[in-house]
Amino acid sequence: LFIWNDLLPTLTKEMKDNSGHQIPVDGKSLTEMLHQKGINCRYIGRLAQLAQEEEAKDRQAEKAIQSEKNAKLPRRIMPLCWLEMLECGMVARAAKHVIDKYLTENGGVAATQPAQTIASFLSALMSTGEESAAETEVRTGKQNRDSPDEDALNALTLSGVGGNGDAVPPHVRSRSEVWEDIEQEVGRRFRYVLTLYNRSTQNSKDEASSRALFIPLLRRVCQRTGVRLGAKNYPIGGKCICNGGNSGGGRITASYPISPVDILDILPLMKHSAAYGGEGFVP
Repeated sequence: LFIWNDLLPTLTKEMKDNSGHQIPVDGKSLTEMLHQKGINCRYIGRLAQLAQEEEAKDRQAEKAIQSEKNAKLPRRIMPLCWLEMLECGMVARAAKHVIDKYLTENGGVAATQPAQTIASFLSALMSTGEESAAETEVRTGKQNRDSPDEDALNALTLSGVGGNGDAVPPHVRSRSEVWEDIEQEVGRRFRYVLTLYNRSTQNSKDEASSRALFIPLLRRVCQRTGVRLGAKNYPIGGKCICNGGNSGGGRITASYPISPVDILDILPLMKHSAAYGGEGFVP
């Protein structure tokens, strides 16, 4: 009760007043700051709820100024980056558990083609919607020579996988299925409903859709899962293609914006008491 009723509101007030310390710049510094204050990361959802309440108060104050001449604007307002950082951390932590479930289900059949599973998962995570067939055709017609071709994808296919076609091929989920699992994991672990991610961008005035931190999220997910991506400019934040359904014949199929050929390595992580970096995980 002390953490819930006293410590978390006090930390939220400090963030709003910008007193005592600076706002964390990434998920790692956020984790270190919470641990220094004796707060477990499972309370990130509560901190996000308090941040939403403060942002709502700030919006009401702005409306009052526009409608009333004598209204006064608060001296301090809640930084928008605080809620953005909290939700990014929750999504990254939930994504780690979801992708672990994908790789180990059905006897680990998806682990036989980890590049396919992880690339499709990251493509869904880094997007705001799925491409239609017409949009995919237009995009592929404009691809440059550096885009992966069929030979590059076939080189990642493990020969003899699937018992000569008798075994069930790994299931590649659609974007809606991936985000459904992530939102369920966030609700189960943090008791929170996401407000900035997986929101429709049809309305150009949708503020929540523009506040999603895709680049920091991709970096954080790779840090927590041990995934290493090729250094390139990924067109994230748009529409994706995940090849929902089963990959035919045990062969790898392309996903967008992150392709299986972009997955360079997957390092297993373990907790260690002498780990460097402050989070206890080492490759």
